Amino acid sequence: MKISTFLLCLLATVPVLAQTPYPDSVVTVSYGPGAGFGQSFFPGNVLGFPDSNATNTVPSADPAEILTLGTSGSITLFFEDNEIFDGPGPDFTVFENVFEFGPGQFFQETALVEVSDDGLTWYTFPFDSITGGGLAGLNPTNGSQDPQDPAVSGGDSFDLDTLGLSVIRYVRLTDSEGLFVDGGSSFDLDAVVGINSRPI
Repeated sequence: MKISTFLLCLLATVPVLAQTPYPDSVVTVSYGPGAGFGQSFFPGNVLGFPDSNATNTVPSADPAEILTLGTSGSITLFFEDNEIFDGPGPDFTVFENVFEFGPGQFFQETALVEVSDDGLTWYTFPFDSITGGGLAGLNPTNGSQDPQDPAVSGGDSFDLDTLGLSVIRYVRLTDSEGLFVDGGSSFDLDAVVGINSRPI
């Protein structure tokens, strides 16, 4: 058998890991008062797609799907096998368990969104301290829809062009206590999903 043929046969037997559009690991997490929900399922409950049962009026309440950070709690997620790049429209979406309890009335628990390419230099998405625009945790999740299509997925989408960035591999979310007055006590993370995502 020729060496080249042997190598091709060998490569054919090696499993190929598919690139995923969501984070692969948690770098750091710090909990604040009120945390605890979902910790027994951590980190799996924040690595993956959003809860498929979540709707506009019925949020996820499954500890296997969401993690409560607690007041001023924070989490840093790392994309190991992929990177989020600045493409057409928004580039990634953050999903929380927001729900609509009346026409145009939403129960919201928000978080500040920061991103980085190397995990050392961080950039913060600007936000409006009055409306909350620019924070995560404003819009409900439509879990039965494509999480990579912001037109139907729900959640809060972010565009790297806002920060003048071309690529990121880290996302940090910090409960917005003291920055914005929302309706809840702390941010509940469901998922972060890349829209413009490509393998490393």
